[in-house]
Amino acid sequence: MSNEITTNVGFSMSSGNYSLSESASSTRFNQLTPGGGGPGLVAIATGEHQQILFGDVTPGFILMRNMDTGNYVNYGNVSGNLDFKLRPNKGPGLIELDSGGQLWMVANTSGCNVYISSLNI
Repeated sequence: MSNEITTNVGFSMSSGNYSLSESASSTRFNQLTPGGGGPGLVAIATGEHQQILFGDVTPGFILMRNMDTGNYVNYGNVSGNLDFKLRPNKGPGLIELDSGGQLWMVANTSGCNVYISSLNI
């Protein structure tokens, strides 16, 4: 349907004798302002934290994938508080950014590219 976002998420992991699994579930959200897109491929540098800008898109849902094969990226919602890790050649899947929230990133040991796409909510 128009003006709706549907997510389908499932998860499973195991290590030795421990395993965790969540069946795929579907959730539907009303999209108040249709639209989405960018910023696309973003070059993330080391050292200084950089704010990710989305142009005229007000991000709600964000999909990120680290395109680097050997370096990880730290990310978070406030510069100086980048507690989350985006591993090499991986993505955390879909995250939801609070209204008015921000996304900040810094590369760990060398610069890398991160693909970022977003949807209004």
